[in-house]
Amino acid sequence: GDVLSATVAENLHLIAPEASTAQLTTALLSAQLNVDLDAQAKTLSGGERQRLSIARAFLSSASVILLDEPTSALDAEKTTRLITELERLAREQEKTIVMVTHDKTLASNAATQLKLTRPTTTEDRL
Repeated sequence: GDVLSATVAENLHLIAPEASTAQLTTALLSAQLNVDLDAQAKTLSGGERQRLSIARAFLSSASVILLDEPTSALDAEKTTRLITELERLAREQEKTIVMVTHDKTLASNAATQLKLTRPTTTEDRL
């Protein structure tokens, strides 16, 4: 995920400027990320940056959350916990979550699925 050259807290405050320290911490934990709010975001690993970006969804007031491959850098255990938290977010705050994924198991849990395939042409078959 893309992050700014700033602290973890400053990155989260972009989406929720008035959020308390407790709210920021809760969002991080919901995204399966346990890092110091004062840590520099650019020093996080790729998977941690991805989860920092996802933590923003837990702070967002938007009614629709768009996620592109949100679990691509996560192990199976973190994936399961993250999806459980996202499902809770959708249910409790009445949000719609649109997720792009190549993970068929993950997609099978979706309430609605849209499978996009590339049209085949004669050239593709050669």
